[in-house]
Amino acid sequence: MPSLLATAFQNTLLKAGANLTAQLASRWRTPPGSIPTPLDLQRIFEFAIFGFIGANVGYAWHHFLEHSFPTWTVTFIAKHSDDDPESLLKYEAPPVPATQNGELKVSWRNIWAKVVVDQTVGLPVMIAIFLVITNVARLATFAMVLDVVKEKEWGLIKAGWTIWPAVCVVNFYWVPVKSRVIVASCVGFGWNIFLSLVSMAR
Repeated sequence: MPSLLATAFQNTLLKAGANLTAQLASRWRTPPGSIPTPLDLQRIFEFAIFGFIGANVGYAWHHFLEHSFPTWTVTFIAKHSDDDPESLLKYEAPPVPATQNGELKVSWRNIWAKVVVDQTVGLPVMIAIFLVITNVARLATFAMVLDVVKEKEWGLIKAGWTIWPAVCVVNFYWVPVKSRVIVASCVGFGWNIFLSLVSMAR
C-alpha cells in the first residue's frame, strides 16, 4: 500500500505533468509562422503544489469516507431477546480482522452514500482549493481570488459530474482506500489537462 508521502509525491508529478502536457498541446496548435507561447513554469509549479496539497486532503478524505461508509460489512446474527431465543436479529458492522459467524458482503448503500457525499462535498472543496492555489499568486487581492472561485466553481463542478461519479463507483468498490487518491489521479490525468486549459483562460 502506498504511504501518504509516496501518494503525495506521485500526485504532485501527475498534476504537474498534466499541466505541462496541456501547455505543450497549446504550443503545438500555434499557427505556422507565429511565435509559440512560452512555457508558464509558474503554472506548472502551481499544479505541483495543488497535487501535493490535494493528495494530503484527499488521503484524509477517503479514509473518512471509508470509516463512515465502509464498502464491506459483516452481517451478524444475534439473539433479539434472552426471553425469546427463537427471535433473531440481523445487524451490520464494519469488517474486523477476526470475525466469527459473520457474512462478509459489499454494501452498495454505503458505496452510493460515499459517491453522493464525495460529489457534493469533496469535489467542490477540491475545486475551490485548485482555484485558490492557481490564482492566489496571480491576483492582487484575496477578494479577487474569491471572485474567480465564485465565477468558475459551479461550471467545473458540473463538468466534473460528467466523469467523476462513475470513477468513484469503480474506485470505492475495487480499490483499497490507501490507493484511491493515486488511482483517481491516474484516471483524472485528462481531467487535469482540462483544468489546465481552464486555468490558462483569462
